[in-house]
Amino acid sequence: MKKYNGFYLMGNYPDKDTFIKTAVKGLEHFDFLEVGIPFSDPNADGDVISDAAQTLLDRNCTFSDISESIKTIRKSIPVEKDIYIMTYANIIYNMEIPAFNTFCKENGVKGLILPDVPFCEKEFFAPLGLDPQIKLINFMTPESTTESIDVAAEASENFIYFVSMRGITGTDFNLDKETMEKIDYAKSRSKVPVVTGFGIKSKDSAAKAMEHSDGFIIGTALIEALNTGGYEKYAEFVDGLF
Repeated sequence: MKKYNGFYLMGNYPDKDTFIKTAVKGLEHFDFLEVGIPFSDPNADGDVISDAAQTLLDRNCTFSDISESIKTIRKSIPVEKDIYIMTYANIIYNMEIPAFNTFCKENGVKGLILPDVPFCEKEFFAPLGLDPQIKLINFMTPESTTESIDVAAEASENFIYFVSMRGITGTDFNLDKETMEKIDYAKSRSKVPVVTGFGIKSKDSAAKAMEHSDGFIIGTALIEALNTGGYEKYAEFVDGLF
């Protein structure tokens, strides 16, 4: 399976221009970008990402604002680089879906990553009228059974997001034996890349994830780099991952 590495940035954080610059820089190395849309109750996110989201909410930043940045990013990156929207279900439920469909198709947004929508609840999104080309990314976790992995792997498109640990983003990376075995099993059953996320903060932890996965996702550590050293520290950190 071809590698498929991704990174997460909160849309328009810390400001629009820096977000665009960091996104384009990251896509020099990564295969896909997850653009976070701020939500008031981000139950899968640790303090770093939650604080970034709150900063944007305090500024009244909207999806419309972030979508303009995504348009600029798309024009600045190779066509083979992928973009996903990562947010929570309530944000999507309250969107004007026809306009959202058009935006995604025109700007190469391949899918949605919704951490509060498990595979078994994806059917509830059908009545919304999302374009079938906008894929809902399936999650697997250390609690996934072999039976649920079989079903989700068969239905998955684009990639599978394997959550490496119980808890929220930003915690320390640790793959126990059972989780490694489940990632290996998911890879054996899946026709799309199995990508591991949550807790990856360094080149070493990324390499450890890649021992069992088709790719890794990193986010919190990138925002921490931005917070402490701005674009320069972020760029140095990203280059050092590869």
